[in-house]
Amino acid sequence: MLSDLSLEQQELAGYMSELSEDAYCAGWIDRLEFSLWQALSDGPRKFGQLDLATEHLARLAELSEASGGWIYYNGENDESFASFSEWQRLVANTGGLE
Repeated sequence: MLSDLSLEQQELAGYMSELSEDAYCAGWIDRLEFSLWQALSDGPRKFGQLDLATEHLARLAELSEASGGWIYYNGENDESFASFSEWQRLVANTGGLE
């Protein structure tokens, strides 16, 4: 839940949601967290209606570093935070990346 997140984590969640809105007119599209994480590795790409540019990815990386992890959508608690090690485990356990 957003109110459970630190200010830095809320800022990351907000930016991820903003990218989702710009790309798909949806506050948090299914698997957003995995798509954006993959884009951080693969670089700029078309993302729905948005050209996900180097500037977007740099901002995501900056916010992620500042928060110390990544935001993911948990059906029970909405936006949730995972440290980098927790996130890597989550990706491995869910087969998250395409």
